[in-house]
Amino acid sequence: MNDKDNLLTLSWEHTISCEVTQLGRDYLIRLSGGIHTHHHHIGAVSTAYYVESVVISDVDECICSVNDTCLTGDEIPISMTTSDTGMKNYKNAGHTGSPEQIYTMTHVVPGHKEAILSEPMALEAAKRLRTTVTVIAGIHYEQLQKHEIDQVVHAAWHVFYKALSVAL
Repeated sequence: MNDKDNLLTLSWEHTISCEVTQLGRDYLIRLSGGIHTHHHHIGAVSTAYYVESVVISDVDECICSVNDTCLTGDEIPISMTTSDTGMKNYKNAGHTGSPEQIYTMTHVVPGHKEAILSEPMALEAAKRLRTTVTVIAGIHYEQLQKHEIDQVVHAAWHVFYKALSVAL
């Protein structure tokens, strides 16, 4: 019997788990899944965090490329994205000064695709919890078709929101 045969009797959500752990004021979220627990792994890690907007005047202090990979001092390149919805809401509310922005940094193990879950989930959790959040994701099923992958992604989000609502 293969993984797909087992899934005939199991829903995707029953094979995906999401644990939210508070670490001081921050949160760690572990999203894992697969028919067997030995399929659970680390495929991608994303951290979303708030930063007050800063204008960097010294070019040597931060070197940013077109794809938003930043290097400061002796750091290694890290993929970063920002959320500008907070900035838009900040300006619409008539605020002046330096608003906060949410940045995400993601590390992907070569050959893995879990960043499509870890990065937006870290961003969503940081927005809702108003703090730094790290999401570790690792989900594995054998030989899935495109529509099954879509179902797994949908189920993972459902499990994520359910776990996040408990933390709120």
